[in-house]
Amino acid sequence: YWQDQPISVADVQIVSATKDGATISSGTSATNSTYVFTKGEGNNSFTMNLAEIGDNGGNYTITYRYYLNTEIPSELEPGQTYMRAGGNNVVAVDAGPINDNDNSGLNFEKSNQPVTVGKSGSYDAGTQKIAWTIRLYLKAGDHDLYDEMFAQANAGSLQITREEAGNFTTTTSADGKTIHFDDPGTYTITYTTDASPEMYSTSRVNNTVKVDDDDHYKSDIGVDVPNSGEGEVDKELQESELISSENGIETYEQSWLLSFSRPDTMKQGTVLRDTLSLNHNNGNYYTYHKFTEAQKTALITAIENVFGTGTFDVQINQNGGNDYEIVLTLKEDWEKPSSAGSTASISYTTTAVVDQSFANPGLSTSTSKDTY
Repeated sequence: YWQDQPISVADVQIVSATKDGATISSGTSATNSTYVFTKGEGNNSFTMNLAEIGDNGGNYTITYRYYLNTEIPSELEPGQTYMRAGGNNVVAVDAGPINDNDNSGLNFEKSNQPVTVGKSGSYDAGTQKIAWTIRLYLKAGDHDLYDEMFAQANAGSLQITREEAGNFTTTTSADGKTIHFDDPGTYTITYTTDASPEMYSTSRVNNTVKVDDDDHYKSDIGVDVPNSGEGEVDKELQESELISSENGIETYEQSWLLSFSRPDTMKQGTVLRDTLSLNHNNGNYYTYHKFTEAQKTALITAIENVFGTGTFDVQINQNGGNDYEIVLTLKEDWEKPSSAGSTASISYTTTAVVDQSFANPGLSTSTSKDTY
């Protein structure tokens, strides 16, 4: 049984990713432990931003999968090829294809395994729900399908259909997490769950579906829920005090106020980023920033006053010259105290050095702020 036809892809998912054998995970920037994953239009392509491999070499291994919007002919026997996809499976790195990629076509077969199971999911920002789809093939009956999110399904959303004609029987466990299938067949199970976005963080909802508590017959899936875009961060230069002037070089102590929206819960991995930028004229810098050790210590204390001790990681990075970036990352979920308001603020000071030999140098108030 053979068909030549283009693929219609329902979803593309990263199954696993490693760098030099160590697992890396999805994140907001490409580092030695994270990658940035972006789906293409129509979900039929994707881009991964990866950290550069150093001079000593190394390698990445990416495993991904995609689901096809193509019905398997019911008369097909297990193990029989039913479709050949044309040469569109192209992999490229930067400006050109990588070596040894196979774009000559793919063969798909109906599984000859006694059980196959796969799960996909997609987030709908309009309804703030995740739509889950499970595809289950049972060569024989009397199997249990476990999915902890069955119990979280929105009322009336759980639907089970079978491709084969005739009646079938299922029974749901008391805790709502297991469905028993009495009959063989090819099943599609669909349902939705609530997934409200966080203010700042892009969260990932992970789920596993398993048959008969057997790791050979399971499917792991994660769905990204983008942040709501409602998290606001404001930055204000409150004061710039001249503390010294010598040979045309002026030194100021600058006081900053960083204010941001504070939801009831801020998720682990939330990042607040604040950049203090250089001012320059034709490549000659006339204003730059410095952090004294006392100023760094005071900044940590100010953050602790908001988030407590040990709940966050702070990096003060010097990015070329004296351009500073403050990166605050929550190490665990943070619950807003009942007495706290809907906004929080962090006050801190830096030192700015101005070279007055340039015409109208001014003070550096160029800052950027970002939320994830």
